[in-house]
Amino acid sequence: MAQKTDTVPSAAKGFRLIGKLYRWTGWIGVAITLFFAFYGFVSQWNYMANYSGTYYGDAMSRFASPFLTALAVLGCGLSLCALAFLVSAIVDTCVNVTENNRARTELLRRIVREQSDVQ
Repeated sequence: MAQKTDTVPSAAKGFRLIGKLYRWTGWIGVAITLFFAFYGFVSQWNYMANYSGTYYGDAMSRFASPFLTALAVLGCGLSLCALAFLVSAIVDTCVNVTENNRARTELLRRIVREQSDVQ
């Protein structure tokens, strides 16, 4: 029984590390998403500005195309980053609840031992 309770802190450290990994993945994902959205917008805009052939479409569609490309990349990337942050928050919450329950159990065991020693 003592062996199981001794391994809980190291398991909590491992889960906290996994939570930090997901959090860093989320922040790196945000940076990469912003980079690719900006790069996609600039490259699309540059292509349309320097395109010497005939472009079929009105001026509004030429103007909106890079914005829609950037928004699509931004939306997909940020939703995946939000998922990484959600997993990180769930892991941290579960570890905190587990540690709090473990601390309460230890406190109750100590109180019971003290009460039995008094009687």
